[in-house]
Amino acid sequence: MYARCLLLLMIALSAFLPACPAGDGLDELRRSTVTFDPDALERACDRGEVEGCAKIAPYYEDACQAGQGTRCHKLSEFLRAGKGVARDEARADEMAARACELGVKEACPGWAPLAGEAPRAEVPEEFGELFADCQEVDAPNAKAIQCPVFVAAVLDLAPWSEEEARGEFDALVQEAVASIEARGGGARSSEQACDYGGEGCMGVKYVASFEENTGFTGYYVAWPEEGGYRALTCAGRTSRTDVCPSVLQALSTWGLDEALAAARRFERRGPSAVGRALEIPEGCRGSHNAIQCANSHLLVAELPEGEDLEASRVLMVEDMKARMSQSGLSFTEHKEACTIEGVQTECWRFDSELPDGRRARATVALDRVRGALLAARCDQVFKGEEPSEMAPMCRQVLGP
Repeated sequence: MYARCLLLLMIALSAFLPACPAGDGLDELRRSTVTFDPDALERACDRGEVEGCAKIAPYYEDACQAGQGTRCHKLSEFLRAGKGVARDEARADEMAARACELGVKEACPGWAPLAGEAPRAEVPEEFGELFADCQEVDAPNAKAIQCPVFVAAVLDLAPWSEEEARGEFDALVQEAVASIEARGGGARSSEQACDYGGEGCMGVKYVASFEENTGFTGYYVAWPEEGGYRALTCAGRTSRTDVCPSVLQALSTWGLDEALAAARRFERRGPSAVGRALEIPEGCRGSHNAIQCANSHLLVAELPEGEDLEASRVLMVEDMKARMSQSGLSFTEHKEACTIEGVQTECWRFDSELPDGRRARATVALDRVRGALLAARCDQVFKGEEPSEMAPMCRQVLGP
């Protein structure tokens, strides 16, 4: 039953997938209004910022008490290493035992890979980039993430027989189609050949379409392990390159925690635009694809190979309009000639007035640069007269 609950969760989450990664997966301007951001704190902690570790530790404590095994495991590691909290071996053992009870096998005493199992290699960098900017979300009996271009989850080991697993798949198809149709969409599904997790893998692929957007493509796969079946699911917008096969391959090979760890390593890299390193001005912060200053924010993103330029531009602009409308702000839109990485193109500018009297401007552009599709967005906040030009750090990528 909880497999079907998870699939319905994935269907619900997929409705909120960004239309284009150029819109910025984490939407820093929107998130800046949130007083507590576990994902941002985790990344700060991963970068070695003790304050981030100290702030996220109470969240792990609460999540552990609520039955989230992975949070218990992380808290045990914090307590054992004195990471953001006082070192406490006894409590570390207690949290590890709790995590083990909740099914996190890595936390169990004496845990080691199965005999004869080859040690896992480090997750390749391309998978780190694939999982960059993903956020963990609560899900029943699963680890789930929401990312800029897809959502995915790893289901806890289910004590099914092969017959029960087949029954789950049949019910899964029926409920997935019913849920999509209840939202006014059309759906089709088919069995999917798969080799994830070894022999006995079963798979379903489903495609949903809606009048208001292009819909999404999803996968659900499961394979036998000792004690039951392991299942994965992934859904991504149909209009984007289908990344789910790569996502499922990474999750079945390395697991969610390792994939996210690779993403954190990737995110610690400095910002760049199609291989060209960008400068982080003094007093500003940077990540692999963004620079944040006091009153301005630059985000750059390379779109997956095979994306259509004009279709991606339409999605980018429509996504910006949707975001502006959802914020409750009135705005004006203006299109003008500009450059992105020196390539002559068109920029879309969105101007609005904030509740505190300041004004905000978002400028977006997308074009082919050095063989790749590059999207860029510059956000500026100002008082009084509008600036005559973009912020200097934005002019590293966008220009007149």
